Amino acid sequence: MEQRYLYRLAEAYLLRAEAKFYQDNESGAAADVNEVRKRAKCTELYSGSVTIGDIMDERARELYWEEWRNVELTR
Repeated sequence: MEQRYLYRLAEAYLLRAEAKFYQDNESGAAADVNEVRKRAKCTELYSGSVTIGDIMDERARELYWEEWRNVELTR
């Protein structure tokens, strides 16, 4: 049986933001997080850089009820 994985666009942006953060590309991570925020029509965007906490907070807001937060924070 073939397995398929489904990702939301916001989740893909946030995964990429996390990867960029760990590659010391904080401005690239901020750009990805801001894309998610723009799609959600947020008026406040990150300027310059983000922390891993900012990315995780955005995951919590964007993917609320779609994943177990404890699993996400301990991976």
